[in-house]
Amino acid sequence: MTSHDSTPARLLVTGGIGFTLIGALPALYGLALPVWSEQHGPWGAGLVIGVHGLGCTLAVLAGLFGLLRLTLRLSFVALLAGTLGLALSPGWWGILCGALVAGIGFGGLSVVVNRRFLTEFGPRGPGMVGLVNAVFGLGAIAAPAALLLAGGRPGPVYLGLAAIALVTLPLVRPALRRPNAPTGVPPLHAGRLSVLCFIFASAVLESGLAGYGPTALLSLGMEASSVALATSGFFAAFLAGRLALYWVAQRTRPELVLAAGLFGTAAALGLASAGLTAPGFIAAGAAVGIQFPAFYVWATSVLGPDERLSSAPLIGGLAGSTLGPFALAPILGAWGGPLLFPVLAAVGLVAGLALLASLRRISRISAATLDKRAPA
Repeated sequence: MTSHDSTPARLLVTGGIGFTLIGALPALYGLALPVWSEQHGPWGAGLVIGVHGLGCTLAVLAGLFGLLRLTLRLSFVALLAGTLGLALSPGWWGILCGALVAGIGFGGLSVVVNRRFLTEFGPRGPGMVGLVNAVFGLGAIAAPAALLLAGGRPGPVYLGLAAIALVTLPLVRPALRRPNAPTGVPPLHAGRLSVLCFIFASAVLESGLAGYGPTALLSLGMEASSVALATSGFFAAFLAGRLALYWVAQRTRPELVLAAGLFGTAAALGLASAGLTAPGFIAAGAAVGIQFPAFYVWATSVLGPDERLSSAPLIGGLAGSTLGPFALAPILGAWGGPLLFPVLAAVGLVAGLALLASLRRISRISAATLDKRAPA
């Protein structure tokens, strides 16, 4: 069924609320795990984030292979059910089930909101993708404050998230359904899918800096209070970079914004390695922040209009954010935290050079593939 009252204003509200909610989830997990471990024992603590990631991956894969038509309403329902489970479960099994379902909502919202913001806001679409991804950061910033207001108890905060999702549901309107929309497995052209290598590298940079950056700063001799300030500065710069995309994306080709983000990260981490540790780390936050929204806009134009393929950029990002920390852990374990910045600087530099070298080839493959699919 189609709906003609799917206005951009309504989408802006519901998409913004959805991204605020899913932005809060990862931040809350880290704060809730010690509380749950104290209440229920330690055995499930190491599984929660992995199970959440599994739910997210299942949603994204379902969208890619046409097994399930992801919608905004379905994603909000999954998020509502998952956060209720996290709030009310009396033990680890319920918490793990809640994390799985919340992860499905997380993945669904990531796919649907990015796709609809890009396509339904017309010429402003690329900038709006950057804006809604900045709102994601607001949720991550607000979650710890909400937990403090709740006296350190995660249950009321998750109930609050569920209540917001419930109140938002009546505002959700479906996207206009294209007649004869394709189903099943989409055509997976290897040349076009090669663009996912770049979001993989970007996700390695983001997860490596967010996960290991503070530890690297401590190992370089910074005081804990200074590390906390630098980490806050990193995420503030990350948010500022995404907000800036609202204006930059309307004036600059997205693949060039992505290249600037990769080279900017390499340069900032080069400064951090050379002794300007805190300023370089903070500057890297802005450079990393612009990469995913720019990549998503570019990849969508390369992969074509098939809405099932809008899940593909999320798969590349999930792979990078999952495998990147595993690859970095033995390197840092063997040679120490100070090696983080030069290693990630090299990743950014190599990825940026590879991107520039492959732009013409990817554009040629994309144009040829789309020409073959165009009606005669």
